[in-house]
Amino acid sequence: MVALSLPSYGLTGTLSPVIGNLSSLRILNLSSNGFSENIPASLGRLRHLHALDLRRNAFSGTLPTNLSSCTSLMEMLFDFNNLSGNLLHELGHNLKQLKVLSLRNINLTGWIPTSLTNLTSLTALDLSMNQLEGTIPTSLGVLKELWYLNLGFNNLSGEPPISL
Repeated sequence: MVALSLPSYGLTGTLSPVIGNLSSLRILNLSSNGFSENIPASLGRLRHLHALDLRRNAFSGTLPTNLSSCTSLMEMLFDFNNLSGNLLHELGHNLKQLKVLSLRNINLTGWIPTSLTNLTSLTALDLSMNQLEGTIPTSLGVLKELWYLNLGFNNLSGEPPISL
């Protein structure tokens, strides 16, 4: 297993786009550091990546749309960053192996895209503490493996799907 795991190392600055050249990388854990500015789009080149943990940094900007190219991803964690923008509908297109998606407290806006229902392996989804609005998609009820769902502290309306 090829891993780069440096949680809580006090690292600061920007994450270099060169990270996308580590084509054999399976685990990238840079959580609880002081990285800032944009998350490099080059992460989308890491096709063999299984776990991406960038929680508890100071990343800004938006989530790179090409993260959906990381088709081997099983875990994607971005909690507690200073990101912005909408929840990407692209995430629901190619990430068939994704089990954990945690985007807690990263300043997401807009609606929950129905494309998330394509993530049929999803066991945990945390979109809490954002500024998401609209109704909770009833189509989330098709996620039969889902055992943890946190949508709290948003501007959502309606009830969770009964099928959950």
